Amino acid sequence: MDIYLFVLIFCGVLGLLVVLYAVHFRYRAQVMGPARLRDALSRTVAGDEEASEEELAYGLSQLFGRLGRGILLDKVLLLLLLALILVFTFTSILPQLALILSALCLLLLSALISLMLLRDTLRYLERHLEQGRSS
Repeated sequence: MDIYLFVLIFCGVLGLLVVLYAVHFRYRAQVMGPARLRDALSRTVAGDEEASEEELAYGLSQLFGRLGRGILLDKVLLLLLLALILVFTFTSILPQLALILSALCLLLLSALISLMLLRDTLRYLERHLEQGRSS
C-alpha cells in the first residue's frame, strides 16, 4: 500500500506544480500587457508582428476552439475516471487501482484548472482586441 500512497502524493504535488506554473504564466501574461500579447499572437498567426485584425480574430478563435476541445476532453476523461473509481471503491475490488486512478484524477484536475487559467488569458487578449477595433 505504501507505493500507491507515494504515487498519489507524487501526482498531487506534480498537479500542484502544474497549477502554480499556469498561475505564473497567467501573471506574466498580464504583466506583459495586451500589446505584447497581441504581438505574440500576430507572430503566431502571420509569422511577423503586423497581422491584420481579421487574421488575429481568426487565430484567436482557433485558439479558443482548441482550448475548448482540450477542456472538454479533460472533463470527459475526468468523469470517466471518477466513475471507474466509484465502481472499484463500492465493489471493493482492486482498491490499490482505485488509489492510482485517484492520482490520475488529480493530474487531470490540475490540467483542467490550468487550461481554464489559460482560457482567461485569451479572454483578456480578446477584450483588448475588441477595444482596439472599437477605438
